This record gives sequence, C-alpha cells and structure tokens, in this order.
Amino acid sequence: IGSQVMRLAMDADGRTRTLRTVTSDGDSVVHRWRQAERWRPGLAELQSLAGRYTSDEIGVTFVVAVQNGTLTVSSRPGVVDTLTPTARDAFDGSDNAVWFTRGRNNTGREMHFGASRVWHFTAGRVP
Repeated sequence: IGSQVMRLAMDADGRTRTLRTVTSDGDSVVHRWRQAERWRPGLAELQSLAGRYTSDEIGVTFVVAVQNGTLTVSSRPGVVDTLTPTARDAFDGSDNAVWFTRGRNNTGREMHFGASRVWHFTAGRVP
C-alpha cells in the first residue's frame, strides 16, 4: 500500500495472527488478533434455527433444516447448501456468510446473509 511494507505472520499456536505495517519513515504498527474458538452447536441449538424464512423483496422462501447433524439451507428444490458453524448463530456457506437473530422463545427469528455483492440481506421466519 503506497510506501508501506506489510508482514503477516501466524504464531506457533496457529490461532494468533500478527500484522505489522512499516511505513517509509520507519514507523510501525503491530496488530494482533486471536481467532475465537469455533462454535460447536448441539443438535437442539441447530433445530431451534430450522424453519422457513422468507423475503418479500426477492420473492424467495429459504428452508433451513438439520440433516445429518448439520444445518442446511435451500432456496429451491434440489439446491442445498451445508452451513459450517463459525461463531454463535453464525455460519459459513459455500459462497456466503449466514447468521441468525433469535426471538423471545430462543428460536430463529431472522436469517441474515451476505456475500461479495450483497451484504446483510434479511429473511424473516415464517410462522
């Protein structure tokens, strides 16, 4: 970036990463971050997110289900994406990030997703 030199390194623990930026005048800034433990939801937690979520904006109803102990989402018959847990109520899909907000009864209320061209798209749960 311009006259900056950047170095990215990973510590021996494999979870802590360091980014050091050195500018042309010799100043440097070091950023360190540590990956949080990956969320490992139980079957009941996954089932509480399962259901139908709809978006009037694009006219699609997404079916979220638990299959073989994992959460899946489908926007049409025959197209199923398996979701990988990342942080609490958040998942990686094949080409997007998916996260849920919960309602008063602790079940999924809204499904949110984002990808390279769409960020924070929301679909509400169908009763």
